[in-house]
Amino acid sequence: MDADLDNNSIVQIENVLMTIYNYLLPELINELQAQGHTVTNVLKNSIEGTVSKFTDILRLDGSFVFYGKFVDTGRRAGARRVPIDALIQWIKDKNFQADVNKTKGAKFNIDNWRRGLAFAIQKTIFDKGISTPESWAGESTAKWMTNVLDRNQNKIGEDIYNAIDMALEIILFNIVRDINSRQTTQNVN
Repeated sequence: MDADLDNNSIVQIENVLMTIYNYLLPELINELQAQGHTVTNVLKNSIEGTVSKFTDILRLDGSFVFYGKFVDTGRRAGARRVPIDALIQWIKDKNFQADVNKTKGAKFNIDNWRRGLAFAIQKTIFDKGISTPESWAGESTAKWMTNVLDRNQNKIGEDIYNAIDMALEIILFNIVRDINSRQTTQNVN
């Protein structure tokens, strides 16, 4: 088989997989924004797609920051506790303000207030979980990734089918060409 044509089929499939990533990325970002998950944009900016090659397989891998899975699926009650430092940073990013009238005047310390608020949030998440569409909060701020993949399932399947079809055509062309080449060589000898 001709290595250029074989590599061409692999490149075509890689291109299709990256095309899938390229049309899913803006939809994933739009879904995050529509659900209001844009305080720091860390999750949005962490979304990446790469094509991994194995011996006979190409795969599109998607990745994002660790907590993105909880934004997609929620977090069940009683699961591991959310780290306090992450919650304190989230409180700062959300720019939560203390009610100065309810503080202890000169003894008020914003860092201690944030830490106390972080512990309260951590306990609530531990006791009730993080909202999902069926959650106690009644919000539908989850499934940012699942919704996008579900909406694009047919298009993704069609693109993959077309890529495989192209690759098979090239492979069959190579097989026929090799057979013809062998027959020509045998006829000359």
